[in-house]
Parts: sequence; structure tokens; C-alpha cells
Amino acid sequence: MPLTVEPSKPRLCNDNRFLNLWMVDKPFHLDRLTGIPRYVTNDSFQSVTNDKSGYDHVFLTSRSRTFLFVACFTLTSLEYFIGLQKCILFPRQEVPNTLIPVKKAKFLALLRGILQRDIIEVVGLQKLAGKCNSMSLAIPGGRLFTNEMNLAISQGVRSSRPVKISPSLRSEMQHWLFLENWEGHLPWLSERHSHTQLCTDASSFGWGGVLSPGTISASVSDYWGPGHISLGIAPKEAFALANVLKSFRAHISNVFTDSAALIHALPMQGSKSEPLFNALKDIFAESLRGNILLNLHYVPSLQNPADAP
Repeated sequence: MPLTVEPSKPRLCNDNRFLNLWMVDKPFHLDRLTGIPRYVTNDSFQSVTNDKSGYDHVFLTSRSRTFLFVACFTLTSLEYFIGLQKCILFPRQEVPNTLIPVKKAKFLALLRGILQRDIIEVVGLQKLAGKCNSMSLAIPGGRLFTNEMNLAISQGVRSSRPVKISPSLRSEMQHWLFLENWEGHLPWLSERHSHTQLCTDASSFGWGGVLSPGTISASVSDYWGPGHISLGIAPKEAFALANVLKSFRAHISNVFTDSAALIHALPMQGSKSEPLFNALKDIFAESLRGNILLNLHYVPSLQNPADAP
């Protein structure tokens, strides 16, 4: 098989793409931080191992195995295969997460360095966006503030040129400076839950919402202001939901809307439409203030009670 060099960390690799033509693809996903509660019980102990240079499935002849064992033992003693600085060898009940002080300091140093420039290489912007995405597990709505980075990365990849830091991209990156003093966390949902159903709708001239019968018989509606009247229907549907949440400020769990675009965009925390993306930020902010866990459901327009107001 031919050899190739992996450019980001220059190292020699086997190029086995030819063999892949006869291999059965069996994709799998590694466990993420969000899946830990499924198999970690209360008062469990954990350890952490960091494998920084691992190569598997290499056939060795019997004559070479002894020498390989000696080589692996020597290299491991020199910390070649295992990053001891990132390992926790003695089990403990608390292990570092993505916001430990050292990682946060490195991230902020990288961010400040980028903000001093007018242009940035695509690789550097990918590194920053990757760190922001990894922190979204611990930071509320983190993915809502990576949209401009992702758009700039896609444009830079297509043009094969450095990315110019536009005002909107710079503003999004400056948002992450809040980590300098932020010691917050995701709010813990109250043990006392109130389940309600809310229907929202929007038209070219106004928006409305209805709390379903059996809870509180109430509706709300208003006309669009100058800043929203010219938007398309998808952003208006999203802003309608944000406005209704602001109006009721209740523990709302199930929301019915006839906007398929909103149902798709909100769980993904992203959209190519800038107005719709801004509306998602409003929805997130109101949900956070009200300690609301939203579950969106589609309802056909003719069956949407919120069409009346």
C-alpha cells in the first residue's frame, strides 16, 4: 500500500483507500458526555486516559512481536502513546469537563489573538469553531453563536482563501469573551412541572398564540412592528413563538406550530436564514428566563387554534 503524510501533525500513514473499496462500511458513534448518565450511577468513580498516538490492526510476525513489546514499553515510558498530563490515573468522583480553567484560558487566548486580526486562515477559524461547539455541552445555547463562523468556514473552503473577519463574524466571536467572568451553568429544571400546550401562528401582518383549553383559557396577538413586517414567513413564525413566550411567561412544555422550518431549526440551533437565526436566539433567551423545556409539534394550518387571533 502507498504511504501518505497527514499534514496537520506531519506524520507518516498508510494510504489504504484502495482496500476500502472491498470493505463493508460499519459506521459507529463514540459515546459523548451527554450519554454518561446512562451508565454512570450515583457515587461512581471515574478515571481518564488520553491516547494521543494510537495505531491498531497492524499484523505482526511472530519474530517481531518481542521487539514491538520492548519498543511500546520504552515509548510509553517516555509518554509517547499516552498523554499523562491529561490522564487521571487514580479514580475520583469528579473529573474535569470542557470548562476547566486551563482549557478556558487557552480558548480565550486563541480568541483574543484572532480578534486582533482582519483576516484569518480557514484552519484557524475551524479550530475556534470546534472549541466553541465542544463547549456547547456546558454552555446554554452555545451553538447559537457559531453560525457566522460556520458560514465563513464554508465560504473559505470554497474559495481556498483566508477569511476576512466581517463585522457580524467579529461580533459573534466577541460574544464568547463572556467566558472571562462567567461562572454560570445550565439551569436545573424544577421538580414541580406544569405541562401546558401552546399554539402559535403568524401571518404577513400579525402574530398570535393560544393556550389550549383545560389550562388557562387565554390568547394573545399583535401586529408586526417596522423591524419585522418585511421578513419572510419562516422568521415571522419563529418570532411569533418568541413573542408568545414573552407574553405568557408560564412553564410551557408542548408548543404546536404550523411552521416546519421552525420545528427543524430550533433543535439544530442553526439556520442559513439570518432573520430566522436571530429569532431562534430570542426563543432561547425566553425559554432560559422562564425555565421552559420546549417540545415543538407540527399542526396543520387549518387545525391551528392560533390562526384565529
